[in-house]
Amino acid sequence: LYALPKRGELVVFRPPAAYFAAKGAEERPGTRLIKRVIAVGGDTVEVRAGVLYLNGAPRYEPYALEAPTYSLPLTTVPAGAIFVLGDNRNVSVDSHVWGSLPIENIIGKAFYVLYPVDRQGFVDQFMQDLKLTGDTGAFIERLVPDIDPPPTSRPAGWSNRPR
Repeated sequence: LYALPKRGELVVFRPPAAYFAAKGAEERPGTRLIKRVIAVGGDTVEVRAGVLYLNGAPRYEPYALEAPTYSLPLTTVPAGAIFVLGDNRNVSVDSHVWGSLPIENIIGKAFYVLYPVDRQGFVDQFMQDLKLTGDTGAFIERLVPDIDPPPTSRPAGWSNRPR
């Protein structure tokens, strides 16, 4: 890695042995996963009442498909590790199940969505659009194109695409 991952970035990595144990599966050396970095070494993470807390503060997560239905006790991420969660929180087998991910397991950062084709684009562009416009409806519409955002959050010129 040229730079350590930052919170909010997507990383591709080799899962630790605990991932396979949690799934009740044999370890497969060629397995690669992609998850979002939630916390870095020294951070604390907690999930309670459907809210993710990072260093004691609730975390705004427009990319999460739904609020987590599980709880996670206060956890400190060790130095040399990161805490990763899948955007589909309630079905993802991730750090909330198997713990922190050692930095040496990271292969690289994800920066471009190839598939599905209608969601192609730079990952950072999705986040930049949200930061610039503050329009969560347009942001979610780009990530999940089959869901129409509420009318109050549609940007000027937005129209329903043919289905």
